[in-house]
Amino acid sequence: LDDDGTQSGGTYTLEVATGNDKAIVNNGAFTLGVPTVASGEVKHAIVHIVNGATAGAITTSGFTFVSGDDFTTTNGDEFLCFIPKATASDSFGISGIPDAPSICFHGG
Repeated sequence: LDDDGTQSGGTYTLEVATGNDKAIVNNGAFTLGVPTVASGEVKHAIVHIVNGATAGAITTSGFTFVSGDDFTTTNGDEFLCFIPKATASDSFGISGIPDAPSICFHGG
C-alpha cells in the first residue's frame, strides 16, 4: 500500500507505475483523475480514501463509467475506489466501508 499523503485541492491522478494500491487522506475538496496508461497496457488500481477533519467534496474527471456509493465529507468515513483502467475504457467504482457491496465493471 503506497501512502500518497493528504489531498486538499486540485486533481489527484494516481501513478499506477509506482503501485496498484494507494492510500490518501481527504482534507479538502479535490478531483480524482484517470490514471495514465501507455498504449496497449491494461492496469488496475485500488485507492483507499479516509476522510480527515476538513474533508471536502470529491469529484471524478475523465471516467466513462462511475458506479457505487456516494462520497461523504464525514470525518473518519472510508472508501475503497476500484479503478480498472484500460486504454479503451475507464471505469470507476466506489465502495463505502464497512458496508462494502460487490461491484462489477464492464467498460466499453
